[in-house]
Amino acid sequence: MFLVTNRIVYPDKTGFNVLGDQPNPQGSQELLAVEVIRTANKTELVPVPDKIKRADWTKYGLTVAAVKDLGFDDTVSDVPGSAYVANELLKKLNKLPKSKRCVLLYVHGYNTKVESVINTTLELEKTYGVVCLPFTWPSNGGGRPIWKKAHGLASYLSDKQDARSSVNALDRLILRIGNYTENLFGRRRVNVLEEAAKKFPNDLEARLRFQSKALDSLCPVKVSLLLHSMGNYLFQYVMASESNQSSRALLFENIILASADVNNSDHAEWVNRIPFRRNIYVTINEDDFALDAARKKFGDEQKARLGHYRHSLNAASAKYIDFTNVSAVGNAHTYFLDSPINNKSIREFFQAAFTGLRAEEKVGMRYDPAENIYQLRSVAITQ
Repeated sequence: MFLVTNRIVYPDKTGFNVLGDQPNPQGSQELLAVEVIRTANKTELVPVPDKIKRADWTKYGLTVAAVKDLGFDDTVSDVPGSAYVANELLKKLNKLPKSKRCVLLYVHGYNTKVESVINTTLELEKTYGVVCLPFTWPSNGGGRPIWKKAHGLASYLSDKQDARSSVNALDRLILRIGNYTENLFGRRRVNVLEEAAKKFPNDLEARLRFQSKALDSLCPVKVSLLLHSMGNYLFQYVMASESNQSSRALLFENIILASADVNNSDHAEWVNRIPFRRNIYVTINEDDFALDAARKKFGDEQKARLGHYRHSLNAASAKYIDFTNVSAVGNAHTYFLDSPINNKSIREFFQAAFTGLRAEEKVGMRYDPAENIYQLRSVAITQ
């Protein structure tokens, strides 16, 4: 598997210690892809080179045809390391049935170690059958050396500052994924449109039906975005930034704002700016222990968190999903994994959401128009 990060790299260290808790010293906007190689005895983190010379393409499994498909001139002397990552992810996707070729970009939250990011990524892939690409920012309260061992308020503030400083890095990553997706399927899309126009020059409805069917077959890969906890705070600043580019990239089928550690008040201002193809889901659990603790970090100054407050749910483009009192959830903060997914309805909801489907229809939810919120109908528990 791979991860993308703007953390500091320690090339002389081993295992999970290759990535530190502080931002890249060249700037928080710097992106690095890291290959995670796991064996029975150890886990290695191997940074992907910034550039891969043509003479080394074979070593990295790159062919001239693959490089050209990714949007590069086949005469170039080198390609960025991200081309290797994109090509390997595509190989992984091509091994799956067309209906299951789904990429999930995952952004974690507060106080999260690299080892935890990797374990969560592997669990997401195992549980939901997606290809997961995590973006790990310098969480774990380690952005400033003086706070490296701090806990509580200082650690929380440090992570919030590092989240804000990671805005450009996440923005660049989303753009890069969008560019590769467009390069892989853009030229073929043009060919489909031209063929449809020739086949049905005078029948617009037939032309559109042909285009829709052909494009679905042509581009079977769906991309969704999972933002967990303080990862939503980072994304909020991406959407609020006047200089961001990804707010114009129509890349994601579904965007899941899970257990969002952001203020509920005025959330509609940035949520309504999010571009999406199918749905934005905001998950809520009033008993979420982590968000309850987060609200208390600043006493009266910390406003109600979006992920545990069932009021003022007024973003026109979002669908609010209430998990409060649903069997197996309890006070969980991460209820897309671990014991909550013993509830079949919870697991099926996230399965559909992560794979670009209409999750509220797939599971069969009850909608309360008075509160503008969806609730699970079934609470069946599986062992």
